[in-house]
Amino acid sequence: MSEIVREEREFLLTVFGASPALRTIVGSLCKLYRYRDRSYRVIERSDFKDVNIVIVDADDAVALAQWNDVNDARNADSGKPAILIGAEFAEPAEEVSGREYRLKRTRLSAHLLKTLDAITVRELKYIPELVIGGDNGPVAHAIVSNLLERSGSSDNGDCGKVLVVDDSLSVRTQMDLCLRLHDLSVDLAEDAEAALDLLQESNYDVIFLDVVLPAMDGYKVCKLIKSNATTRSIPIVMLTGKTSPFNKVRGVMAGCDRYLTKPVDAEELRMVLYEYLPEMQPH
Repeated sequence: MSEIVREEREFLLTVFGASPALRTIVGSLCKLYRYRDRSYRVIERSDFKDVNIVIVDADDAVALAQWNDVNDARNADSGKPAILIGAEFAEPAEEVSGREYRLKRTRLSAHLLKTLDAITVRELKYIPELVIGGDNGPVAHAIVSNLLERSGSSDNGDCGKVLVVDDSLSVRTQMDLCLRLHDLSVDLAEDAEAALDLLQESNYDVIFLDVVLPAMDGYKVCKLIKSNATTRSIPIVMLTGKTSPFNKVRGVMAGCDRYLTKPVDAEELRMVLYEYLPEMQPH
């Protein structure tokens, strides 16, 4: 089984507002927790194009007006996620609209890091805790499941429709969580027969197909899909726990478009989705 090497990722923040206290707390938290899967660093607004998450002092009328001007100009639905800090906001942090969150000022130190982490998962699709076909603890599933429930993005299919064929319940569950977090509609099948039935009923943008299946293996399923004029254009990404070059050659000969060896890191899965569903890529 291949080993997943987890890479730390740094997310860049900028602050709208001149409050020294706010800037000190944000900067101190970033430095204190910089050695994690996720780390954060505050940069100047002059480098706004590089910013991942915006923090706004909502009690500063000038800062709030400046953010609203920037947000309106960039379209709130496709712009950068933002955390608004205010004295009168509810607690804990709440999402109010689009990609905007509110955090009570008196709970800033306790909840800012949790809110930033949640935004990296829900908005920026960064999920190092979740590994497809790996030994995920209940915490990873709980993180993603909770965010899906809160955001309502359970199966809206805004970005496309995907079929996952795998006889492992845990792999189907992990794939389902990851894909739905990317606003994809997901169908799951545990064997070839169920997958072929679904293909007669629905159109898919991508198929993730396990090699080892009961009755009929993934190579045969792939050949059947690629030999059908209606389905041959659907990209097929084969999933396997085998790393032998021979297995990859078999996959290519069967007509698959990509080959992923389990365990698959969520970041690797995201890049595959970007390849076959370019509309998913951030603009």
